[in-house]
Amino acid sequence: TSMDRALALDAQSAPTWANRGLVLQALGRLEEAGTSFRQAVELRPGFAEPLVNLARLEARAGRMQTALEAAEQAGEHPEALGLVGMIRAQRGDLDGAWGAWSSAFSQSADPGMARALGQLALQRGRPQDAVAPLCVAYSSGAPVGPLLADALLQAGSGASDEVLGALLVDPAVDAQRVQRPVRERLGGLSDDEAAAHPLTVPWLEQCVLQHPDDLARLARWRRHAREEGDVTLAAALAVQAHWTEHADPIGVEELRAIEASADHELRVALLACAGPVDVPDVEPLRTLHRVAVAEPAEELALVATIPTLAAVEQGTSAAVAAMYEENPYPRRVGVHRPAPVPLGQTLASLGIPRPAGEVLRVLVAGGGTGQHPLQTATRYSDVDVLAIDLSRRSLARAARV
Repeated sequence: TSMDRALALDAQSAPTWANRGLVLQALGRLEEAGTSFRQAVELRPGFAEPLVNLARLEARAGRMQTALEAAEQAGEHPEALGLVGMIRAQRGDLDGAWGAWSSAFSQSADPGMARALGQLALQRGRPQDAVAPLCVAYSSGAPVGPLLADALLQAGSGASDEVLGALLVDPAVDAQRVQRPVRERLGGLSDDEAAAHPLTVPWLEQCVLQHPDDLARLARWRRHAREEGDVTLAAALAVQAHWTEHADPIGVEELRAIEASADHELRVALLACAGPVDVPDVEPLRTLHRVAVAEPAEELALVATIPTLAAVEQGTSAAVAAMYEENPYPRRVGVHRPAPVPLGQTLASLGIPRPAGEVLRVLVAGGGTGQHPLQTATRYSDVDVLAIDLSRRSLARAARV
């Protein structure tokens, strides 16, 4: 080959030996490739590229110790540090993995490295250190939204507006976990500034507001929407009112002002803040229509499909069932969808042996509208979940979600 001819002319050329190793690797002649990489390193100690390639080959062959040694000889090369971190993490040396991956991430914001570093930070109980790398991984398209939301829930802040906005509408993320960092982002803004901020509408539509300062803003935002003719904001406020079962009272004077609104869609959206109304399926009321009209109708249709184990006919159970039939709670059901893990693995970590050859079944008594059973079903990869409840309307909501 041309590489062999070049080496016949200059057998001391480390780059030629390194390139020969790449060619042999591409040809599937892995042992010969390893020999060429070693020769390159022998001629030029610390030559990073062949050391990294050699480390990969050794790891692929299962020779992890020699892979680690080769990677460590490559010094601060980002890919070498990535391999060092991987091997040390596999061996349970989390401090060593953290040091290697942190050094690599400081040099190169590689999405794979960022994901590994963020996961390790969470594993070590350091959510504040997980946010930055997980933001990099998430922005690159890696499916780490649930991990990032968990990190933000614990750390409080650290993500950009763009990342927070994406998390709010990510179907794999329970947006309620992002409620706090969004409110902290909006908390320093005036009512008018916050009303115009791009995070406000998805925040109102996807989360249940909890902080007293945010709840106090709702009436002021309704006034802002009415005075500015902002139908989009008004519709988002109506979605928020639906989630809380219209717990924020609207006075007679405000209702009169709303009734006087000339714009029909604005009037409908603002009236929907006070109670259920007939919302047309048109823009910009489409989300409000889906949440307050279409989904409840779908749930009513599902009621008849929910099997009955026994009739609830008298006493406290009947009273409780009647209450939740009229008001299934909570209305908003957010499901967090991290990568599922085997429940058997979790049981083993607690010293509980997994039943051999049996499907693991989980019973959720009082499953309600599905928050607990759905979260269990999406968290574990090897379980069948059965949810029971006194209220078929509640279970119908769980079935729809």
